[in-house]
Amino acid sequence: MFAVLLYLGYYGETALPNPLGIRDSLFALAARAGLLFLAAVGINRLFFALLHRNRMIRRRLAVWADIGLRMLLVAVYAESLESSTFPWSLAAALGLGASPAAFLFQLSGILPFVLFFVIAWFPMYGLHREVAPGNWTRPSFQIHQIRSHLVLLIGWLPFALLTDWLSGILIAIPILLFLSIWTFPFLLARIWGCRRLADSDVLGQVARLEKEAGVGFSRVYLWEPGGGQIQNAAAVGIFRPFRYLFLTPALLRDLNGPELEAVVLHELGHVKHRHLLFYFFSSLAGVNASVIAAAIAPLAGPGERFAVVALLILIYFRLIFGWLSRNMERQADLFALETSGSARNIANALEKLALAAGHIRLASSWHHSGIAERVRFLHVAERNPQIALRHNRRVTLIQKTGYLFSILLLSLIALIAMGEDWVPRSAPVVAGNGEAHWRRLLLIFPEHPVPPLELAYLLAGGKENDREALRFARLASRLATNPAEQRAAEKLMRELGRETP
Repeated sequence: MFAVLLYLGYYGETALPNPLGIRDSLFALAARAGLLFLAAVGINRLFFALLHRNRMIRRRLAVWADIGLRMLLVAVYAESLESSTFPWSLAAALGLGASPAAFLFQLSGILPFVLFFVIAWFPMYGLHREVAPGNWTRPSFQIHQIRSHLVLLIGWLPFALLTDWLSGILIAIPILLFLSIWTFPFLLARIWGCRRLADSDVLGQVARLEKEAGVGFSRVYLWEPGGGQIQNAAAVGIFRPFRYLFLTPALLRDLNGPELEAVVLHELGHVKHRHLLFYFFSSLAGVNASVIAAAIAPLAGPGERFAVVALLILIYFRLIFGWLSRNMERQADLFALETSGSARNIANALEKLALAAGHIRLASSWHHSGIAERVRFLHVAERNPQIALRHNRRVTLIQKTGYLFSILLLSLIALIAMGEDWVPRSAPVVAGNGEAHWRRLLLIFPEHPVPPLELAYLLAGGKENDREALRFARLASRLATNPAEQRAAEKLMRELGRETP
């Protein structure tokens, strides 16, 4: 979803001189959807055959199948936008072209991805049922995939709409971002179909542990992926009014009281050490650093910038964020150890989780570390408290460094937003070349150099319009972001200057 939304952002600034008609666009969309379905069937059968030949690496095979399908899905979607221009021709057919509600372009651009997403994951049900714990049916598998992977869209759409309306007010952006991260857990609980936990004994346990830890949750929810047969827990939300604890029914059923308390303490450890806030700022910094790096690189256009951004974000999350997450998870484990005074319960809970998930004790994890590695570290830390002390100091240093980097990067972005126009930009969406069209685009993109430059050339030649053309040429010169735009604006200014009294 990050890749898709970023691509739409770049693609929305690209000229589309010859969009297909709606009938041709629908035909092209159907053809790509059919090819994607056949490719997904092939991936499913290939990995299913490999799975039965070597069951020892079945989870790794499933991961590679998942990665392959995701890459294929994004590639087909990107190629569909480049070739068929389906979303934009559909938007034009519905009368949305050159509308002030520019976010509707991106909304319509999401629709083909949703269609591709459902079609691509439909054949993968057999492979998922073979390797994933839980009682899965095909409808529950499809719903789980949609809930898990498209949830980002729910948080993005209102943010995109409001920031488009309030783009001229710089303070609106951080305010809207703050409101989004405040309320997102509330939306997440409903999208995932969570229910309020009614077990008074468990709620009493959680309340007692919250008091001991000095932090807490506003609500505890039952979370039921895989028909409720998956053991898992999650702390969601940065701020207390919308900070929730998610527990699965299998976790409540299979863990005894002390083991469940250790899991809750682990989640409270994330809250106590403000890991969720740090994840947000570090991810925001990583994504923005990737975008800025691609923006200032000497690349030919939005397609190349998208590829660079996607690659940099992949590297960031797989290497840097994965390393950060492993350190935070280890600190949360240590919090459970330090608060309870024993590694036994949290270690037993991890061992049961590994068994229920299909004997994954020795499997590695890019963002949590392997179960065996975590259990071994807990027992070593229990015997030598200095190890826990050193690790906590290390994480504190990591967080301070990360916050400093995030603040510096966000300050740089604020400077850019306030008028540091050294970041190159592409032309805006082009749906026509009339004066009314460019005037509308000037309202939508007031800081973009192309609309005033086009208006200046359109108005030049008539004596009654030369004065306004000169004004637009001067505006284009002031907003120019590359030498070509600057030269074109200055040339027109010189010509108009000689003719205008």
